[in-house]
Amino acid sequence: MRWMESNKYKYNSTAFTKRRVSGNNINMCCPFHNETRASFGISTEYPYLFNCFSCGESGNLINLVSYVFDINYLQAYTKIIKDYSVISQDLLEDVEEDCEEEVVTEEEIFNYRKKRHSYIESRGISDYTLQKYEIGYDEKNYSITFPVRDLYGNPLFIIKRRVDSKFFHIPKNAPKSEVLYGLNYLYGKVKKVFLVEGPIDVLSCYEAKLPAVGLMGRTLSRDQLKLLLLAGIEEVVLFLDNDKWGVKGNLDAYKLIERTPIKVEVFKYPKQWGIDTEDEILFKDPNELLLGNKLVSIKTQTFLDYYFNLLTSKFYKGVIKGERKNF
Repeated sequence: MRWMESNKYKYNSTAFTKRRVSGNNINMCCPFHNETRASFGISTEYPYLFNCFSCGESGNLINLVSYVFDINYLQAYTKIIKDYSVISQDLLEDVEEDCEEEVVTEEEIFNYRKKRHSYIESRGISDYTLQKYEIGYDEKNYSITFPVRDLYGNPLFIIKRRVDSKFFHIPKNAPKSEVLYGLNYLYGKVKKVFLVEGPIDVLSCYEAKLPAVGLMGRTLSRDQLKLLLLAGIEEVVLFLDNDKWGVKGNLDAYKLIERTPIKVEVFKYPKQWGIDTEDEILFKDPNELLLGNKLVSIKTQTFLDYYFNLLTSKFYKGVIKGERKNF
């Protein structure tokens, strides 16, 4: 719906007229009250704040879109990204340019699916889940295969995990920071996801009926955050590995997500690294919890509670020098 088609336009036809650029601001007639002299201004720089010097209405671009289209805050944020591509420059910087990628076909994925290896079953993953996620086996490279698809189900690349070591092979130039493993299966079906590190973690969560997506690493990227917003996700539970780097991943992820309407919680391991101990942990990832029958009953905590417990713990060393900062 356009502004001129809305009911608000009928009562305020001068809104957004008499536009004039002044430095980093665009001045125009206010959409919140009738006027003939432009007193409403919005910044062209993040976070795109607006203010009316006449009626006193103020806010940011998301608030404005929410008002104009009569939709809620999260719907407005998603609309801006999807329809207008006007988002924080902080969410766009450092995005790699497209480069040549290995071509993955449905036939290749299907052929790998014909074969299985007992290793993946030893990790507590059922045949139903293996079928769901199209898991297969590459006999030539002694590797379990995990097809990675984009949000709409198109094949992008295949992750291979050797069964005789912990080595993961990801094709050179694969856009792994621009996709979330497993999100295509959840698109349009859930509003809450568990954010984990790898494919096996995603499968482990599926076994416990927890909707999860994988970073294919330890760090949430700006493109991956954009995908969560486009998918309509309203709540994220950080469920990274229970170790030093998982803690750092949680802190880094929150720094990105806190700028969006998405609610953030943190998975509460039975014994949390950096809070309860700094030694080796019995359960350090979702798969170990699955094998230990600990995903049956789970607990989460708000990020602020998690962060407070970190800062006040005698075991927390700042993860990395200089990491102890205010949020």
